[in-house]
Amino acid sequence: MTKPQRTCSFPGCVKEPLAHTLCSGHYNQQWKGEELRPLRIFSRVIDGMKVCSTCKQNLPVADFHKKLGDPIPNCKSCRSIELRAQTYGITKAEVVELLKRPCEGCGVEVSGKGQHIDHCHESNAVRGVLCSSCNTILGAAKDRPETLRRLAEYLERF
Repeated sequence: MTKPQRTCSFPGCVKEPLAHTLCSGHYNQQWKGEELRPLRIFSRVIDGMKVCSTCKQNLPVADFHKKLGDPIPNCKSCRSIELRAQTYGITKAEVVELLKRPCEGCGVEVSGKGQHIDHCHESNAVRGVLCSSCNTILGAAKDRPETLRRLAEYLERF
């Protein structure tokens, strides 16, 4: 015989109880002396799925980073865009537009972790998008065009 599924005693909440018949979210509200209210949809995990607070997609919990054991509100993809926007001082929309472009070094279409926003290390100004290989080459040349020209001339001799 299977045990009946227990849920939080707050009306409409489907989370598993943590203490005093309340789930962790409602228990925290009670502990803080707050009036119990429905939890935000973005903090709920139902059947291993969670809604991203940014893109509003219902995604597997594995698509979210965790903080103190609980998934953070926005998915890894949205969080990556947010962090890149903060790092380079541009808007999220500008990051999304940049990441749609092919590598500006070799022209290859790149996505995910292989995409790098290239920027000037002195002014932090964004120059474009590079694939991992082109970004590595540029970094190894220390952003010096004369080094890259000498290497190109070297290759052309052979």
